[in-house]
Amino acid sequence: MQEEKMQFARLDDSPMFRQQIQCLEESAENLRERSIKFFKGCRKYT
Repeated sequence: MQEEKMQFARLDDSPMFRQQIQCLEESAENLRERSIKFFKGCRKYT
């Protein structure tokens, strides 16, 4: 069991970790774009 956990020398080399990071980056970019649209929309009311 311990050997299975240590397949990758470093955790950031694992495909699962890379996939999680990519997903987080896409989510962050999406949130950024939505925030910009929201901010621009709010300017009308100030």
